[in-house]
Amino acid sequence: MKKSLLILMMALFSAGVLSAQSVGLFGFSGGAATSDNTSIVLGQAFAAQMTSAGGSEVSTGVAQAQLNKMEPVVITLTPDQDFVHPVFGTLKAPVTPGDYNFYLVHFNPFGYDRVKEFTIKILECPATVEDCDGNEYDVVGVGGFCWTKSNLKAEHYCNTDGTAGGEIPTALVYNTAPNDDEAANLENYGRLYTWYSAVGVAENDNTTEPTKVDGFVQGICPNGWHIPTVEQMNNLTAHKTKVLNTTEFWLTPNDYNNATGFSAHGAGVATIVGGNPSYSNLLGWTNFWSDTKVTAALTGDPVATTLELTYFCADPKVHSIFPRDRGLSVRCVKTEL
Repeated sequence: MKKSLLILMMALFSAGVLSAQSVGLFGFSGGAATSDNTSIVLGQAFAAQMTSAGGSEVSTGVAQAQLNKMEPVVITLTPDQDFVHPVFGTLKAPVTPGDYNFYLVHFNPFGYDRVKEFTIKILECPATVEDCDGNEYDVVGVGGFCWTKSNLKAEHYCNTDGTAGGEIPTALVYNTAPNDDEAANLENYGRLYTWYSAVGVAENDNTTEPTKVDGFVQGICPNGWHIPTVEQMNNLTAHKTKVLNTTEFWLTPNDYNNATGFSAHGAGVATIVGGNPSYSNLLGWTNFWSDTKVTAALTGDPVATTLELTYFCADPKVHSIFPRDRGLSVRCVKTEL
């Protein structure tokens, strides 16, 4: 049963009132909520957006989501202008995890209109998770999901009973002078996997579809966790690179503050030719595999979608440019049913 929680989005406009047609919805997790499966994480930062489809009269005023006494957000809408405004905050106890009905409400001189109703899943993340090799990872809630806070180090897939199963074919550690301390690199950056190894199909097998568990690709992740979907990665793009990256383990100078706790490190990439890996771009950028494979439009090459964070770009990117046989990092997302 869904719990009853009334969340008000108040629009007190000095020049007219937004109509139900002009505001699409109030969506959480860094994007517009288009289904009932959107989620935020209890006690962790979330991003939200208010979206206008344009065509509204000129209106300036204050919009406020009454979540943990968030600061009001001043917005301006002009005729025929599409508008997306980010809102950031933290949802804390006494709200408990579960499914809630949320309402978008516009106040006007005669009362208020309930413009939109949708369901938000409020999650609570575990403190840690352990892979089947015994490596322990802290967990962070960001973008509406529970993520491993560091890159995977696993060398084996998981059996259903949680024990170590088959060996992961490609599980590399960055090793190029002067950054050739493998033990330190494993600790700080995790392993680099091909997409094939990450999702659990044979190397260079572009035909077999990855096996799904509860609708997601578990791949090299612990039981109950999965390789991120493109949608989950897109949620992180509501944030700037500076709030996703740590100050350490990147080129300097930088202004990173890791405000989200995602704790990305510049883990670099492995390029594998004839079975021999070469490494580059340590401290400069990092990419995380998604579960999604793509055929490159121009070349027809087998590539896969990644989330990219670089020293040179203020915004994260989700794109499909890297061949599936590159060695990239992996983060896991907790499977919520």
